[in-house]
Amino acid sequence: MAGNERNVYMGPDALKKYFDPDSAPPLPLVELPEHLNPFYKDGVRIYAKMMTMHPANNVKSMPAMNMLQSSVTPSTKTVIEYSSGSTVISMAMIARVMHGVDDVRAFLSNKTSEAKLRLMQFFGLDITLFGGPSQPEPFDERGGIQSARSMALGSKEILNPNQYENDDNWGAHVRWTGPQIFRQLPEINVLCAGMGTSGTMTGLGTYFKDVKPSVVRLGVCTAAGDRVPGPRSFALMAPVEFPWRAAVDVIEEVNSFDSFSWSLDLCREGIVCGPSSGFNLKGLFQMFEKRKEAGTLSELAGPDGLIHSVFLCCDLPYQYISEYFSKLGADKFHPIRNEVLPLPYRLPDHPILTTTGLDKSRPLPLRRKLGAQSHRPFHPLLRIPEVPHPEPPLQPRPPPAVLRP
Repeated sequence: MAGNERNVYMGPDALKKYFDPDSAPPLPLVELPEHLNPFYKDGVRIYAKMMTMHPANNVKSMPAMNMLQSSVTPSTKTVIEYSSGSTVISMAMIARVMHGVDDVRAFLSNKTSEAKLRLMQFFGLDITLFGGPSQPEPFDERGGIQSARSMALGSKEILNPNQYENDDNWGAHVRWTGPQIFRQLPEINVLCAGMGTSGTMTGLGTYFKDVKPSVVRLGVCTAAGDRVPGPRSFALMAPVEFPWRAAVDVIEEVNSFDSFSWSLDLCREGIVCGPSSGFNLKGLFQMFEKRKEAGTLSELAGPDGLIHSVFLCCDLPYQYISEYFSKLGADKFHPIRNEVLPLPYRLPDHPILTTTGLDKSRPLPLRRKLGAQSHRPFHPLLRIPEVPHPEPPLQPRPPPAVLRP
C-alpha cells in the first residue's frame, strides 16, 4: 500500500486512487464483542474482514478490479457479464472510474429479485434477463454465460471478463485480500469464506497455504435445497473449474434462516453486512461447536493460546430487506405505530399511504422523478422471450346489483 495515512485522495486521478487497493489503507478487520462470540471463553477471537468498506461496497470489487485491469484494451467499448448483482455492479463503477467505459451490461436470471434489478438500474447497468436455472451451465446456448461469451468473441469492442473461468477472479484475493489480512493479523489461525463462484475462498486459501500453512481454511456452502444470496450448495460446486478443492480444509453447510438471523444481529451491533456474512459466521460457529464436542478445539490455538479467526463480510443488507422480513418473521421486528394516519396529514415531497391507499397527488420517488429526463437515464429491462403461455379468456362482468328499497 502506498503511504496514505490521512486517507485523502486528490488530483485528477483522485477517484482512481480511491478505488485502487494499492493506494488505500487496508479494509478494516474488526473483532466481534464477547456477546456475539459464543466461544469467547474457549479462547476464540473472531474478526470480521469488512470487504463492504471498499468504495463499491462488496467483496466482488477486488476481482472486478483485477479482471478489468488485465483485460480492458483501448478498443473496449462495452463490458458484458453474467452476474447476480455484486460482480457486475462493481464492474460498472470500476469500468467507468478506471477505464472510461460507460457501457456495462448485465446478463442474469429472470428469477432475480425486483430490489436487485432496481439497484442494478440505479448504477446505470443495461440488463437482459434469461430464463432457465439461475446458475446455468457455462456452455448452455440458452443461458446468459454462453451468450455473453459469444458476443465478446464476435467483436473486439466487447469484453466479457467471465468471472466463472477467469483466474484473475481468485487471483485478486492472492494479490490484495490475503496480504491485507496477514499484515493486519499475523496471528491468524482460522479463515472462513463462503463459496459461490469460489473465487474468494480459492484465492485466500491458496495465499495462506503458501504464507502460513497452519491456518485452517473453512469454506461454507448453502444447505441442500436452500438458498442464500451468493453462495452455492456443495452439489453445485462440482462444475466450478477453479482449484477450490486444494484451497479448502473443511466445509460446512448453512441454512438461510441462520444466515439472515446472524446478519441481522451483526447489523444491529454495528457490523453492517448482508446475509452471506451471517452465513460465513454461522459456518465458523458450526465448525467450532463440532471441535469443542470432539475435544479438539484447543488444537487450533496459536502460541498465545488463543484461536484468532477471520470471516468475510461480503456485502450490505439493504437490497435484501424484504427477505429479512419474509425469512425471519414479524417477531424479529418492532411493529410500526400509527402506520395509517388520518387525513389530512401529509409528509412533504413524498408519496404517502392514506386511508384509501397511495396518494397519487404527491411527488413520486426518485425513479419517477428522474425518468427519461435524467442525465443518466435508467435502462429498460430486456427480457429474452420464453415459450408464451396462452391468456385465459376474459370472463363476462356480472350485471350490477339492483338496490331495492
